[in-house]
Amino acid sequence: MKNKYVLKGFVHIIGIIMLSLVVILVFAIYVLPHLIDGRIGISFPWGGSIVSPAPREELLQYMNDKYGTEFFEITEAEYSDEISEMDVWRWDNNENGIIVRTDAYPGHYFYVRKHSGKITDDYGCRLIQDEAQQIIYDILSEVIDYDFKIRCNSTNRQGYVYGKDLTPIEYIENCNYRFSVYICSDGENREYDLEKMKPKLMEIFKNSNKSKNQINILYFDQEYFDQVNTSWDSPNMGVTEFSNCWGYGFLEDDSSEFRWIDENE
Repeated sequence: MKNKYVLKGFVHIIGIIMLSLVVILVFAIYVLPHLIDGRIGISFPWGGSIVSPAPREELLQYMNDKYGTEFFEITEAEYSDEISEMDVWRWDNNENGIIVRTDAYPGHYFYVRKHSGKITDDYGCRLIQDEAQQIIYDILSEVIDYDFKIRCNSTNRQGYVYGKDLTPIEYIENCNYRFSVYICSDGENREYDLEKMKPKLMEIFKNSNKSKNQINILYFDQEYFDQVNTSWDSPNMGVTEFSNCWGYGFLEDDSSEFRWIDENE
């Protein structure tokens, strides 16, 4: 009888330990990340979360101190009138960040957030983008026989904490951006073009800390090619990438894949 009670007590203790581990695991995965970022809230396994507002004052002060210029938070009304990529509420709730502007670049919007205890922004990335594109252009011009343009515009979810004086090389190697090569051609020699480009693309990214370097390679006729403006501060950052192009492909890590699409698809 004594052994029976000892066994039940042992099972009871094991049950308490297992339950405690589950609670700790849930806390670590779904609650702790918010606390690290200065918020109170919980994420749900099926997606979404309920959290306190983003640390607006801290983020604005970070931008003002880092760049020595005054930034202002964008309101829902101001943002929705201009851009439809992501509404202000989603940026605040899901990204723990805010959308800001500065009088130095009227009509443009920048992103700053606190993630995993780090504050990151895309302001410096945007300012250095044109120079980074020129570096990549010069390298690829050795192997591309057509008119072409490069675009590596920064994404709003930066993970690399960089200083005020970000260099083009640092940008290429560390920052998050979308990278596209626009080629003025019908794409008939696309496989040959890709094989010539691959060694140069690997050269560009050989020191990169990015886990995946996806590169879109797009072919356009002259009309649409002329419309592509890759400058970061242009109101036309580029035509709709996969519309009206004759073909596109991508290179990711050391593998490649190409899909041919009809001009009107």
